[in-house]
Amino acid sequence: NSRYEGEFKEGKFNGQGIRNFSDNGRYEGNFIDGKKQGQGIYKFPDGAEYDGQWKADKFHGQGSRTFPDGGKYEGNWNDGVAVGTGTYSFVDGGWYEGEWKYGKYHGKGIQTFADGARYEGLFKVSKRHGYGTYKSSDGNKKSGQW
Repeated sequence: NSRYEGEFKEGKFNGQGIRNFSDNGRYEGNFIDGKKQGQGIYKFPDGAEYDGQWKADKFHGQGSRTFPDGGKYEGNWNDGVAVGTGTYSFVDGGWYEGEWKYGKYHGKGIQTFADGARYEGLFKVSKRHGYGTYKSSDGNKKSGQW
């Protein structure tokens, strides 16, 4: 059973509200015509969380999502998928900052690893692809096509 507390308009959730879902997920934020729309926070049953903008029940606009393993993406969303520019912080201290497409690193970006190594260049489907420079944690540097 899900439960809703908040504003209604013409029999639908509209305005600010809190909806607790039967799977133990919880959304607190704005609704329009019964759908998550505008600013809101969704807490997933597995401990993950999304805090940001919504459109028609999907992540859309600026937002951050923390994953069950503790990793976190902050950036742009479109129709529920990471796109445009954003930053992903890994639990081990590494991170990626740059362009995203279809929820993957895609385009120009920088990836820094927990040991201090760093790659700056082009990515395709979350892999190094095209021209870039890799600098290892001990200072060795390699530039070229990947």
